Amino acid sequence: MWKVLKSINMKKKSAFLLFLGISLFINLLFVSIFRFKTMSPNWTGPYYSAAANLKFGGNFVVCPDQIYEFKRLDNVKFEDKYKFGKCDSPIFYNSNPVGFAYIIWAASHLFPFFGQQQALICLQVFLFFILCLIILKDKAIPDLFKWFFIFLFMFNPFVIRFTDFNFYYFWQIFPAFLIILYFFKHKLEWYYLFPFLFIIGLVVTFRPTLILIAGILLFQVFRNEKFSKAMLAITFFLLPFLFAFKPSDKNFFHTAYVGIGAYSNPWGIKLSDDDGYDLYEKVRGIQLNSSFGGNYYNDSVIKDYSLVTKEAYFSMLKEKPELFVKNAVLNTLLSFSTGYITELPMRLHYLLALLGLMHIILLIYLRKWYIILLILGSVGTVVLYYPPIPAYIFCNYLILTLSLYCIIHELKLKGRLPFFQRFNGLAVCKNGNQ
Repeated sequence: MWKVLKSINMKKKSAFLLFLGISLFINLLFVSIFRFKTMSPNWTGPYYSAAANLKFGGNFVVCPDQIYEFKRLDNVKFEDKYKFGKCDSPIFYNSNPVGFAYIIWAASHLFPFFGQQQALICLQVFLFFILCLIILKDKAIPDLFKWFFIFLFMFNPFVIRFTDFNFYYFWQIFPAFLIILYFFKHKLEWYYLFPFLFIIGLVVTFRPTLILIAGILLFQVFRNEKFSKAMLAITFFLLPFLFAFKPSDKNFFHTAYVGIGAYSNPWGIKLSDDDGYDLYEKVRGIQLNSSFGGNYYNDSVIKDYSLVTKEAYFSMLKEKPELFVKNAVLNTLLSFSTGYITELPMRLHYLLALLGLMHIILLIYLRKWYIILLILGSVGTVVLYYPPIPAYIFCNYLILTLSLYCIIHELKLKGRLPFFQRFNGLAVCKNGNQ
């Protein structure tokens, strides 16, 4: 295969890369039509309804009747076609951040012939194609990275799954995308920098776990760009906070409590939302109903449930602090590997953690401190209390691709990998590139 690729001249090679990108785009569209696993309408319906009733700078408001009707469909094809509309008296719903509703609103206007769900997926597939095309066509990015990008990211089953997924996980990719561009280019064109920073700012309003990696990116912007351009760039990043940042009733301690169940523990907690709800029933004697319209969304109940999970979490932390440290270490090591795959047995997770440890040792040996910082920045707000499941660390897969490229490149320079000597035009893989 290498001899075939080597014989292709640059124009044909670019056409071949473009062909791969287009074939992936068609593939994703096909998968999006015939997909089987989606996020439950109980969690997506309120977002679609909020997008249909969105007022610029307004709160998260929904039409309950349409959400109930949407939930009764119980069929992906019918859900894709369902169009939420405005209602006369929408109700205030403070359990979700409103930022994601703006993205669905934009998708439904760009693809007005589809329902909100299908429009969202079409927008994600289209943007993924654009991002891949930018990487594959940029002459500043070396060929070796492009091949890693194709086989480890573009056609990665986890990446494809969340690109076609009807929830906000896909949108975590944007900070990593700009970081990749900055790694190979000293400055970025304004038509990349400003729109994507606006999107990143909007994403941070509903996925605050990205704040560390976004901070690293903004530091990179100020380091590389002229001061005036950097200030304008950060203005684009902050702009969404003026209209899309609204405090919500998200219960952090529910996530932290359930996260204990990722590994064996003396309390018998499992990595399931139901274990958190069972805790409340055990303590208060009240069964929680997390279905839309259930008692879980009552202001008094959600505040009380937050208090119950908080007290239980800190009580367990005080009782077994070493267990929490062990979990955080395992979560971090898994972040340097494939992440925490819920379908795998525990023994394989320990094997993957060992693989992550080897990855860290190799990065330290090669003095790739910037890569370590990027990976920690993309997962650092999660791994202290929750396992790095692919949905939560989606942007990390692009950074892991960059990490593998840097490792192969450095070992190539040291003459340790004769096969990769055949690749020409490799960019120098410095710490932070610059």
